[in-house]
This record gives sequence, structure tokens and C-alpha cells, in this order.
Amino acid sequence: HNGFSKKSMVPAIKSAKLHRVSHFVVTSWGDNGAEASMFSTLPSLYFISNKFYNDKLGNEDAFLKTLTNYSLDEWMSLDLMNQIYQSKEIKVVNPSKYLLYEDPLLGDPNIKLNLNYETYYRKMSDLLDPLTDRKSNYSYIFKTLYLLSNVLVAKSVLSLTIYKSYHKKSIAELQSINDLVIPDILKNIKEFYRMFKAQWYQENKFEGFEVQSYRLGGLMNRLEEVQSIITLYVDKKIDTINMLEQR
Repeated sequence: HNGFSKKSMVPAIKSAKLHRVSHFVVTSWGDNGAEASMFSTLPSLYFISNKFYNDKLGNEDAFLKTLTNYSLDEWMSLDLMNQIYQSKEIKVVNPSKYLLYEDPLLGDPNIKLNLNYETYYRKMSDLLDPLTDRKSNYSYIFKTLYLLSNVLVAKSVLSLTIYKSYHKKSIAELQSINDLVIPDILKNIKEFYRMFKAQWYQENKFEGFEVQSYRLGGLMNRLEEVQSIITLYVDKKIDTINMLEQR
């Protein structure tokens, strides 16, 4: 959310200068699991430093390119993981998280899902792919989010595709979801998990990642359970999937 940070800090810094505040602390919070890399805020830190101290550090793009071998636009592309809604840069939302953990059968009635998410995250995957093998100390961050985007291509719309196939009474589509879609999501989650763990171990102490292990392990377990429920329905061992009768 570098875009949000930049927009929100402009009035904050203006007020600080107006009231002759000469020093302040910029904090980066790790609420609810601290999933984001601590270095993903580099564009914000540069912007805030330059804006407050007026150090004339130079061009932000050139600075980041020299420091990290990634341009400003490439760093800002990380924000796009959570910008599936147009014109929402100034609003902090995290669909890359809630679409990852949304239950495929229970769903969340407060979220208006859209099949376009699949196309969006496919574009994200294509955008981040060439950035993953850059010679840089920070390439692992781009690799982690690239692998997350691969997960979200199918996972972001899984509850919708299951729901629609079930109400069309399309056994063939449900069987395809079971045989192809969910196994592919599980494979991608495992790849993401390995890279996410490598990122965590590089930046943090080991403790804390157990939260991610519980969450992602639970997600994989639940997806396998969903497969078994769909199988019961496809094999006509149950007449309905109750969770899909009441969205």
C-alpha cells in the first residue's frame, strides 16, 4: 500500500511542518501475521524522507534502481496485488488475503465476488514473472508475490465457479473442478508456501511463521475436504451440498 502511504503522508507532513515538529517516527505495523515483507515499503520510506527533510536525494526512480536494481514502477507494481477495484489506491483493502482464505463452500456474503478476478491475477502473474529472476537482494519479494498471484488466478473465483456449476447441476464441471482446478490450486499454494517461508526466514526470526503454517496448512486441508464433499455429490452419495443451498 505504498500509494496509500504516500497520499496520506502529504497532509501529515504538511501539518508537522506547520507546527514545527522536527522529528517523527515512521512505523510499519505487523498486525494479523505480518505477511508483507518489511522492505516492500521502500518507496514510501524514500518519499517520506524526501518530503519531510527536503534532502534533495534525487530522483526516486533512480535512487531505488541504484539501491535495489528495481525501478519505482516495478516496486509500485507490488501494490497492484490489492488493487483489483479501480480507483481504490487511497483505500486500504487486502483482497490478496481475503480471497486467498475465503471458504470455497461457505463464502462471505459481505464480499461481492467477480469472475474478472481470474483475469486480473493472471495479468499480475504475467507482470511479476519477469521480475523474479532479477539480480537483486530483493528479488525474493517479487518471487513471493508472483507465486501468490498464481494461487489467486483460480482461488479468487473458486467459490463462484463451484457455486455456479452446482446450481447448473453440471456434474462434468464439478468433476473438472475436483480433478483439475483444486489440485492446481493446492500445487500453487505449496510453491507459494515454500517461497513465503524463505522470505520470512530471511527477514525475521523463525517464531511468528507458525501462524502462516497454521493458516496455509488449514487452507490446504479445507480444499481437500471440499474435494471430498464434491465427490460425494458427484457420486450421488448425497443429494445436495447444504452449504451451497444458502449462499
